[in-house]
Amino acid sequence: MVQNTSGLLYNVVSLITFLLLATCGIAAVWDIRFRTIPNWLTIPALLAAIALHLESGSLRPSLYGLALALGIGLPLFALRGLGGGDVKLMAAAGAIVGWPGLVNLFAIQAVIGGVAAVVLLLWKGGLRSAAGNVLHILRSLVQLRAPYKDRQDLDVGSPGAVTLPQAPVMAAAAVIYLLAT
Repeated sequence: MVQNTSGLLYNVVSLITFLLLATCGIAAVWDIRFRTIPNWLTIPALLAAIALHLESGSLRPSLYGLALALGIGLPLFALRGLGGGDVKLMAAAGAIVGWPGLVNLFAIQAVIGGVAAVVLLLWKGGLRSAAGNVLHILRSLVQLRAPYKDRQDLDVGSPGAVTLPQAPVMAAAAVIYLLAT
């Protein structure tokens, strides 16, 4: 029996779309409610993405997307600018959309996250201190020092840190990304 490859490809694309929306949507709800992104969500999503891309014959872009996400996320995690769940969600999204899609997804996420951060800072009254934080972060990085070492409020795990849940930002970016493609 001959398999209809265009039908198979359509099914894989549909499953990939569903996987991206389901993963980011569940992560967003979980992140807002519990301020964490669970491993039981991100790890199976990453493995499912790799399996789907392997089935469709497009494994390389998926692995490159995973590597790009980890290449961006792990240094931010090491500097305590992102939580571990955020990095794993980025890795799963990278494996799902592949590296070309991840570049677009990250660009959309950066715009949404920037706007959301400004709104959050205006709401909390911290826009001026945020400008000082940016200068401190840049100065610390130039001196090859982790910014959180001098200022605990720059550690996302610190109770005094003003943080923005990343999963809702990623979910909104995923919806816009899928609408645009």
